[in-house]
Amino acid sequence: MFWLNVDLSLGLCKLHKETCRHCKPIERSAKGLNENKRNGGWFNFDSVLEAKAFTECNNFKCIWQPCKVCKP
Repeated sequence: MFWLNVDLSLGLCKLHKETCRHCKPIERSAKGLNENKRNGGWFNFDSVLEAKAFTECNNFKCIWQPCKVCKP
């Protein structure tokens, strides 16, 4: 499984493997868990292609970036 961190305040969509040490999907007041809030959210996917398609479909004005640690 993969987690996509959509960070609208930084303009970054970063993809992580579920086991990555930087993958910390937590519901917060400004960042949702599988829902987009004011500052973005964490979204889970079964594949890299699904995550990429989600990013393009939702037209986030963010830079797409795979995590440099877990290299999904």
